[in-house]
Formats: sequence, C-alpha cells, structure tokens
Amino acid sequence: MSWLYDNAAEMLKKWLNTPDAIDTLKSGGYYSIDFNGLRIISLQTNYHNKQNWWLLVNSTDPDGMLQWFIEKLLDAEKKGIKVHVIGHIAPGDDPWSQNYKKIVLRFENTISAQFFGHSHKDKFRVLMDFETSTDPRPYSVVYIGPSVTSMTELNPGFRIYTVDGNYNESSRQVLDHDTYILNITDANLTNKPKWIHEYSAKDAYNMTNLTPDSWLSLLKECLTNNNLFLKYYHYISKSFNMESQCSGHCQHSTICSCLSTFSNISACDAIAPNLVTPEQMMLYEAAHQDC
Repeated sequence: MSWLYDNAAEMLKKWLNTPDAIDTLKSGGYYSIDFNGLRIISLQTNYHNKQNWWLLVNSTDPDGMLQWFIEKLLDAEKKGIKVHVIGHIAPGDDPWSQNYKKIVLRFENTISAQFFGHSHKDKFRVLMDFETSTDPRPYSVVYIGPSVTSMTELNPGFRIYTVDGNYNESSRQVLDHDTYILNITDANLTNKPKWIHEYSAKDAYNMTNLTPDSWLSLLKECLTNNNLFLKYYHYISKSFNMESQCSGHCQHSTICSCLSTFSNISACDAIAPNLVTPEQMMLYEAAHQDC
C-alpha cells in the first residue's frame, strides 16, 4: 500500500501543514491537522472494513491507529482544542468499532462532530452510553453523508454543514446541515441536470438543535409519527423513490439501525423495549446493504 499512501501524501501535502501529518499518511493512511483552532483527525477506516481479511490477525487496532488517535485526543483535550473526526466507513459493531466508540465516549467533550460516508445514503447514527450511565444516554452523533454517485437506485446528493464558528469557547458542534440533490430521472429525460435544495435538518425535522439528545428524540417520535418517519425514510435515498413505503418491521428496523446493528440490538431499547429481533435486523440489513 506504500505506493498509494505516498501518492496521496504528495497530492495532499499543500493542505497537511505538519511533517507528522505527512508521515502518518504515508505509513497508514491517516493524519491530523489543526486549522483555526480546530483539530481535524482523518482516520483510515478500511482497517475495520468487513472485507479486510487482515482483521483475522488483529481485529482491535491494526497498525496502532487507535492508539495514535488517543494520543491526538489527549493532546487536544490538554490544549482545549475541539476535534472533528472524518473517515470513510462509519463505525459499526465489530471489535475495532467497539474500541473506537469507547474512545469517543471518553473524549465526548473534545470530539464535537464525526463525519463519514461509504453507504452512499443519507443516514445518521446516535451512539449510546451503556457503561457510565444507569440509563442509556446518547453521547455523540455520527453523520453519514449522502454521495454524489447514484449507485444504487439513489439520486446524487451533497451536504453543507453549518458549524459553530471560530471564536473563544466555540463548541464547534454542527448547528444545522443542508442537503442538495439532483433528480437523476428528470436529468436523463431533459438532459438538463439541476441541483435543488432537498432539506435542512432543523426545518425538516422541526429540531431546535442537533445534539445527540435531539436526534434520539427524533427517532422516538418516528416510531409513532408515520409522516415524520416516511420523510426520513425518503431522505435516505435522497428522494429517489418517493412512492416507497416502509411500516411494521421495516419501520422498526430502520429506526433501530440508527442506533445499532443486528449483532447488538440492545441500544434499540432506548427507543422501545423489544423493538426488533436480531433476525429482523439481519433481514433488514441484508435487504439494505451499503456499498
């Protein structure tokens, strides 16, 4: 992989402002940079890709990246710097992801936002604390942004995040996000692609803020408010198929997937006890495979 990392480092060197960032990118495909009082940590998330067979050798911390991650967070915490984490594959329930989520919990007051992709869909995931709280507590939000590609049965889309700005004591948290889409069916019919504003998170979901508590409240409301749930469900595909329906086990599994996966559905109890079974989640995830 050295040829790939070396070329990536060469292309990105004008943005990576320290020798340390260049070195870690060349050695493992991850790096950290500071920008206007904000630390951005980019993780090489293929280390926990389920198709990475090297995980059979070391599934907890291949290449020592998580240890490096902790050191960067400890330094940021000491200096009072907020951190944004970016990566390709969002954390799931594999051993690497479990360790990652424990780190995020430990540094929840330092990590202000997490941004991932990979699924091509418009999703989010609320991380729940089962370790330090008697009642499960939401402690962070994983934003899984939409893709420009239409693969598969999706409209192209992109997102702009509004983040608390550069001033003393800034939270650096996401204040809102706006998603834009291109109706690929219309574009193919007219040969005139047109980007349109699909929605703002605060406006579409009537949210006062985008804290973990607010996202958890949204999921709870989606359980009883079918119109609100279908709005979220259609946004997942970037409004590709507005006629699609999802109720019963489909609805429950979709909501549960914002908290967990079929291998560990205990987080879904934060929405409602016995919301889904592992078998139902497994069938749901098989039918909604990410890329």
